[in-house]
Amino acid sequence: MIVSLLLTPPVPITLSISIVFWTTLLSLFIAVSISFLKNFTMSRLSRKDSDLREFVRVTGATYVPMFSPPLSTCINMSNASSSREARRYLDKHLRLDTALQSYMNTRENVPTPSSSELEKLFNKYKGMQLLPVCPGPPFSHIPPSDRIDDDITVDGTLNLCSDLGVDPEDVVLLAVACELKSPSVGRWRKTSWIQGWKGLGVESFEGMKTSIPRLRKKLAADPDYFRRVYLYTFEFARSEGQRSLGIELAQAFWSLLLPFGLKGGALHIQDYGGGNDLSKVNGGWTEVHTQLWYEFLKEKNIKGISKDTWAMFLIFLRTIDAMFETYDMEAAWPSTIDDFVEWARERLKAQDAGFT
Repeated sequence: MIVSLLLTPPVPITLSISIVFWTTLLSLFIAVSISFLKNFTMSRLSRKDSDLREFVRVTGATYVPMFSPPLSTCINMSNASSSREARRYLDKHLRLDTALQSYMNTRENVPTPSSSELEKLFNKYKGMQLLPVCPGPPFSHIPPSDRIDDDITVDGTLNLCSDLGVDPEDVVLLAVACELKSPSVGRWRKTSWIQGWKGLGVESFEGMKTSIPRLRKKLAADPDYFRRVYLYTFEFARSEGQRSLGIELAQAFWSLLLPFGLKGGALHIQDYGGGNDLSKVNGGWTEVHTQLWYEFLKEKNIKGISKDTWAMFLIFLRTIDAMFETYDMEAAWPSTIDDFVEWARERLKAQDAGFT
């Protein structure tokens, strides 16, 4: 047997080298192919996102990224409805130039409201005297003024509300302020007044009256539009030169927005890319939680709300379950929200223990 093994010819060295060579070459080919397919796929997605950005730039629609953003960037998202319209045109026509042409053709068929009537209405309410009423929040912190102003001020705003039959504390006015780019509570500038109403397809006072219920319905039920108005409210309500919103004002605006969004559906639980069906985890945020939030702020003597806390709070109440079980203490939440969750968990446990 030993003799037979010795007589067996060895495997040629050239054959061994050839096997190693072809194995290495095949592995390299597979790696290059995977890399190519990955880059090709990302390139196509990037091209779609690039077309979306260009469509937005040309048409003036609001850009929202195609990919679900991480939690820390959700606060930078604006109204998504315009981006959905852009994607609808791009998906239908495939090419950017064709999509843009179709969009422009559609817009050309929409009659442009007249500026003259809107300007007359602006001049009517500009510099009006304050009505003989004592307004509550969010107007109560603004001193009345009877001077002539280039803008419509609180005086004219209250008269406008009276003519429209709208309570000055109606949440729909926040949507109007957002659409007309009001720089602060009770103040409207001529250019943005005209452009804002025209953007809503309004050219007369009757048009203003009919637009109010439409905006109210959209604010109540559209999560993206609610987010847009909510984020705008912070800048709109904040006093000039202040980095944060005073706690009394913050709570006043939350008291306008949160019950409205909860009732209409705009604040229903959402999942920002986590893949969890949060609606099945003990329910979500309710008016009870809102009152707990107010109680916490008072007990901890919180003086003001930062822009970051204001924005992240909206994401928080849209994603959290009723018992705060899904809350991640390691995530990039503001410390105020971290502290609230710890406080609320203990409070809810104590309440449950009291019922058992």
